[in-house]
Amino acid sequence: MCLSALERPPNQLRVLGKLPSLAGAIAIVGTRVADDDALAFTHDLAADLAAEGRTIVSGGAIGVDAAAHRGALSVGGATVVVLPTGFAPPYPEEHRRLFREVVERGGALVTEQPDELAPHRGTFLARNRIIAALAERVVVTQAPLKSGALSTAAAARKLEKPVFAVPQAPWEGRGAGFIELVRKGALICTSPRDVLSLPALKRPTELNSAAEREGILGDFEGLDDRTRAILGAMGRRARHADALATDLGMALPALLTGLLELELAGLLVRSPDGRYRLSRK
Repeated sequence: MCLSALERPPNQLRVLGKLPSLAGAIAIVGTRVADDDALAFTHDLAADLAAEGRTIVSGGAIGVDAAAHRGALSVGGATVVVLPTGFAPPYPEEHRRLFREVVERGGALVTEQPDELAPHRGTFLARNRIIAALAERVVVTQAPLKSGALSTAAAARKLEKPVFAVPQAPWEGRGAGFIELVRKGALICTSPRDVLSLPALKRPTELNSAAEREGILGDFEGLDDRTRAILGAMGRRARHADALATDLGMALPALLTGLLELELAGLLVRSPDGRYRLSRK
């Protein structure tokens, strides 16, 4: 099976800090030039979702992204920043203090880019793809038609994940992407209840008993059913994603998200030929 660039998990993902649980994680994204009302709504939405135990994922940019991270932090919640650059220097540099606070308070910075790399269009698109992969649902609070947030939404749709859009006035250019999102099937978000009321994504619950006996799963009680099932199916040999999807009866997009979560957690290693194996750490 040939996977598209969007479907392939990123290579050599690096994590700075402690990656919080991604079960039920919510991505909140939007424009860098959001108005004050959109920033306030984003902050409060992220705070309310984080208070419900949801990890907030965003891209660390000025505007909506920063408001989402700060909202989660304001209630002691967990948040993950996906960078378009390496850790040194991070982008944008004016958010060094915010990024430090994220790590110090139990969150993480994630990137697939090497240090000293200047950001460019390709790294932003790659970042947006990772944001969509890490989250179970994506919320766009304000975005113009040419916003990178729409590429995050597109990646989420490709991975068959729910996308939500916050209503915008039709004459507000900064929110013109709202209509485009709704036309493509986005759900309306006016409160945290809208995001949380959608039934949870179905995940397989059967685990591989041999893997449990070997102790592969014993130390990772925080894993959700999907990631535990993937670990249980691994055994001791490297496996391709399509073979795992067949064995587990799991949709490929859901499987790839689970593989990415396990790779970030250091439990799986992806080889250059695209196969996955258990980490030897």
